[in-house]
Amino acid sequence: MVSSIFSTLYSRLPIRVARLARYTIFGVCSVVFDLALLFYLISNLHVHYLVAASFAFIASSVLHYALLRKFLFSGDHIDDLKGGLSFVAISLFGLLLLLTLLAFLVEIAHVHYFWARLFAGIFIGLFSYVMSLRLIFGKKGYCKDTEKML
Repeated sequence: MVSSIFSTLYSRLPIRVARLARYTIFGVCSVVFDLALLFYLISNLHVHYLVAASFAFIASSVLHYALLRKFLFSGDHIDDLKGGLSFVAISLFGLLLLLTLLAFLVEIAHVHYFWARLFAGIFIGLFSYVMSLRLIFGKKGYCKDTEKML
């Protein structure tokens, strides 16, 4: 169902633009989940913002990867072990980048944690997109709804 919707919406776009658009849609779902969990952990459970950001980032990264594997990229063409290890490596580097940017923006630039997380997410999202295509869904990955090589 989701694949047919994407096929209809993006059938006239070049493959790279369509792939980026679909990746962004799943990324937005993950970011909304991340921000909601971050807000809940800080506001209701009074968790320190860096600890809360770590938990929220890890949970949303797992959600994002699962959505990509389920709805965007065909699992038949991706080595699960290599893909999983690459996912962990990208996520750990993304987490390190997130915590560095978040600490700088909140502590030094005095930006509210929510806006700092949103801003940092833009850079981390672009980084994750490029690295995911190269390391996880690279030359052997296929878009489910186009059946064309990435």
